Amino acid sequence: MASRKTRDKSDKAPRDEDERRPRKGASVISWILLGMVVLGLGGYGITNFGGSVTTVASVGGTKIGVNQYDRAVRNALRSMSAQAGKNITFHEAQKSGLDQEVLQQLVLQAALDDENSRVGISVGNDRLRQDITAMSAFQGADGKFSASTYKFVLQQNGLKEGEFESETRNQMARTILQDAVTQGFGTPQPYVDAIMQYVGARRGFEILKLSPDDLAQPIPTPTEVQLQAYYKAHPKTYTSLPAKRITYAALLPDQVAKSMKIPEAKLKEYYDTHKSDYVKPERRLVERLVYPTEAAAKAARAKLDAGQATFEQLVQQRGLSLTDIDLGDITADELSSAAAKAVFAAKKGAVVGPVDSNVGPALFRVNGIIAAQTTTFDQAKSDIRDEFGHQEAKQKIQSQEEHLNDLLAGGATLEQLAKETDMTLGTIDFTAKSATGIAGYEAFRTAAQKVTKNDYPAIIELDDGGIVALRLDKPIPAEVVPFAKVKDKVTEDWTTAETDTALMAQANADIKTAEAAGGDLSKAGTVDVQEPITRSGYIDNAPPGLMEGVFKMKQGEVKAFQGDNAVWVVKLIQVLPAAKNDPDIKKMRDQIVQQGDQGMQNDAFLYFAQAIQSHQGININQSALNAVNAQLQ
Repeated sequence: MASRKTRDKSDKAPRDEDERRPRKGASVISWILLGMVVLGLGGYGITNFGGSVTTVASVGGTKIGVNQYDRAVRNALRSMSAQAGKNITFHEAQKSGLDQEVLQQLVLQAALDDENSRVGISVGNDRLRQDITAMSAFQGADGKFSASTYKFVLQQNGLKEGEFESETRNQMARTILQDAVTQGFGTPQPYVDAIMQYVGARRGFEILKLSPDDLAQPIPTPTEVQLQAYYKAHPKTYTSLPAKRITYAALLPDQVAKSMKIPEAKLKEYYDTHKSDYVKPERRLVERLVYPTEAAAKAARAKLDAGQATFEQLVQQRGLSLTDIDLGDITADELSSAAAKAVFAAKKGAVVGPVDSNVGPALFRVNGIIAAQTTTFDQAKSDIRDEFGHQEAKQKIQSQEEHLNDLLAGGATLEQLAKETDMTLGTIDFTAKSATGIAGYEAFRTAAQKVTKNDYPAIIELDDGGIVALRLDKPIPAEVVPFAKVKDKVTEDWTTAETDTALMAQANADIKTAEAAGGDLSKAGTVDVQEPITRSGYIDNAPPGLMEGVFKMKQGEVKAFQGDNAVWVVKLIQVLPAAKNDPDIKKMRDQIVQQGDQGMQNDAFLYFAQAIQSHQGININQSALNAVNAQLQ
């Protein structure tokens, strides 16, 4: 069974102890164990291994069973497949070290369990019952714990009640041990101050912006001699990339779909079957802050109404962050009836409650309203037809693939394929930067990069269901493009270069004018004043490296920054520390402290875990591991 979630983001998620009391180090176990689920409701059948060998490893007196390892690997494999968006075999996962990672996680858990047994840390039946009955997986239709649902869910996942309850009790005990180890670690103040001094420092400056319009004389039209000289001085700029001239025959779904005729009745049937995709109810962007009791929720609401605390401060007081309480965009059906009524009657920005949710009394903040959307059949018909046409085209292409491969294997040329089948012929001068047309397909680019004169054409599957076969006609070496073909580009480049040179000369003259006037930059032209800004701040159309350069300047210094057809002359007038009362700076400081605290807690727990494993001793039964891994192949 998955270990109890410390924070849930669904209104139907379990109400757990972490929502009743904040824990500073709540994320350490999950970080160390990488969210591992040892006895999870994984949806896989449970393999029972017979024979006398029942353990794959042990730490001290705590054993790791073969079934426990098998289940953990299967769950980790399913998680990897979900993240990759495709089925990952055990053999593939093993190459990336998945089995070793799972074993290490199980060994760590066993070490913690063994240490808990040694020092006598355990969880009572009442606390265990409280946590299990709050898990959403075991709730009935009324949103309350159902004993029959509990037994059914465990049975469906091959779990025994005693086995599940034992692991849940162990996980709760591990959390207690984690708290004991990590409490008291905090980020040193000098560390926080040093970071804030860097990220929060501000600079205020004056800017004299120069553009081509500010030049005393416009840039003249270049002569032929000047262009030829510039062209010869920059050969790399006008050298083509090495290319491959490739002939290809392709059959693409979009091309085939044009000839497909789909009956309207079939389109209507699809629309009716998928009506939820076209008729969407109103949704709201909601945050939910849960309290252990109605009284606690009312007290928090009173603070909010009296202006004694903001909603963000109430969240922080619960030991949570806004991310922890974010429900995302939800429909009324995803909330309890009381919560739905209050939330969907509120305006954007309003805080409602306390009202009963499926996890206890809560305050809800409405951050956005997404109106209901209805797409009629007539509006959706064209898109549905395209989708059907594309799918049927893919099937038609797939049915021809073997025959086309046979033709190529029999010596047919690409030209013959294009003449005798539905494939179309094309040619491309392929370079490393080619990314349009047929080169927009990754599979084509990969094949084009590898193809040689000795390769014979073969069918290549494309990611949209299309196919292509290609042949290298000849390599085209890199060469300097003749002047006549790039004359317009040379003219553009020469003009830009001359403009930049003239603008920088003008900027240097303006700097001297300002210096002569005692540093008054306004004597050289109209000056914009930039209010104090941090080094991560953004200024529209600023030259590259402006902020980095400004923070290296001394107060009163003037410097020119080259931009795109522009030069900015900057005078640094203010050197300021971080703004103490800036809410963004305060938030940044809080984040640094939180991250620092968690980092130190993680390190402390890692050292502790390594120490107890070293002291207790680890025994690995490699033959048992090999036997389980063989079953997973």
